[in-house]
Amino acid sequence: MDDVSFLDWLFKAFAAACMAVIGYFTKCLVDDVRVIERDAAETKLENQKLRTHVSENYATKTDMHTSRLEYKDELKRLHERLDHLPRDIIQLIRKEQ
Repeated sequence: MDDVSFLDWLFKAFAAACMAVIGYFTKCLVDDVRVIERDAAETKLENQKLRTHVSENYATKTDMHTSRLEYKDELKRLHERLDHLPRDIIQLIRKEQ
């Protein structure tokens, strides 16, 4: 084997090895991209399911406003009753005497 053919064979072997390494890393990269795309699709689906769940199960702004008004009325009644509590206690004490 002469030097030129050996160098030619060595260059071709080196080029083939480099192409194999590049091909391997490219395959790994493509596999990782596929996993990322699949995870992104699953995340998008979960996000859509969460939005549907939230819209079906959580209170709307109108519901919150109505509840706030109801609680406000109940607290007003409670405060009125608390204001009359000392008077009611005095009446009970006088009845027992």
